[in-house]
Amino acid sequence: MPLTRLELVMLDSGEIALRRSDDEAALVEIKFAEELLDFIVEDQLDIAKVMIDAGIARVTELQNEAAPIADELFEKPHTLH
Repeated sequence: MPLTRLELVMLDSGEIALRRSDDEAALVEIKFAEELLDFIVEDQLDIAKVMIDAGIARVTELQNEAAPIADELFEKPHTLH
């Protein structure tokens, strides 16, 4: 995926969405239960950011783990004489 600016926004529905800054479509939506909102009132965007950061970090880890395997799969064969 090409590099793009992402933004975390509060939707009219009260959900928090991660989206590309040039697109209205959400990549991820987070909806907190009403009973939880009572405890996190002003902090819901901060909590959502931490959740998104953790997800991005894990995806990066998975990509880094898969890269050496992919390199081995597409390694040029050695010719033996």
